[in-house]
Amino acid sequence: MSLVQQAYLKRLSTNFQRYKQNCFKNAERDGKLRKVYNKFCSARARDAFEWWKRKAELAQLVIDNHESGPVRAEHWEAEREIQNLKDFMRSEHFTEDEIEKQFNGVS
Repeated sequence: MSLVQQAYLKRLSTNFQRYKQNCFKNAERDGKLRKVYNKFCSARARDAFEWWKRKAELAQLVIDNHESGPVRAEHWEAEREIQNLKDFMRSEHFTEDEIEKQFNGVS
């Protein structure tokens, strides 16, 4: 190898090392930024899931209260009392028309 080629290769190697250092000098900072960004994204996704979960639980609570909650229990109790009163009126020899007339005004 000639001296010119050796000088050329040495200069080429030096420039390549400088280029490599310039490319990867911010790799640590970029890694930290990527980590912070990913944590932020996962936190936002977690917050969105928790918000959705809370809304779904509240919707399910509304459905449960409507189907078997205290208001529904009062409704069933009132229906049972109305049926008992109708049966009592039948036992007292009221006609079906009189019974229906009496309960049509009740809602």
